[in-house]
Amino acid sequence: QGLSCSALSQVALHTRSIPESAVRAKRSGEMTVNTTGAASQPITTLMIRNIPRMYAASQLARELRRLLAPGDFDFVYVPWDKISTTNMGFGFVNLTSASVACEGLARLADQPWRFTKCNRKMQVQPARVQGLEVNLQRFKRDVADKGGLVMEHAPLVLQK
Repeated sequence: QGLSCSALSQVALHTRSIPESAVRAKRSGEMTVNTTGAASQPITTLMIRNIPRMYAASQLARELRRLLAPGDFDFVYVPWDKISTTNMGFGFVNLTSASVACEGLARLADQPWRFTKCNRKMQVQPARVQGLEVNLQRFKRDVADKGGLVMEHAPLVLQK
């Protein structure tokens, strides 16, 4: 049985990446984040931890398709460590609305990895950076700063 959105917003209060004062529950039950003191922005982007080290965005998307409805997410990114040639153990998924993100947070939390041998389970929390466009801008800036990217490690952007 899943948690309510207001209960999930309380879970978000205890994450390390978002300060307690930044997370608020709207009357509608959707979670919002405010990291600058400006108007709150709905939470649509989730950070997933404990990703198997050889997973790229396409493998994470395969796991997400197993747990979420078609069209629920539009962005998947798994940062890759060029030195160790593995991912960094975490990734990001942007869901199409705050209510879908709330449901997704409940569905994904503590799920086992099905398509690889891994004893760890998914740990999910609201990401610090929220929204498809902002995540794409941040990714482009990060790639420019790091001097390029291997295409198989690029984020997946999915059409509805």
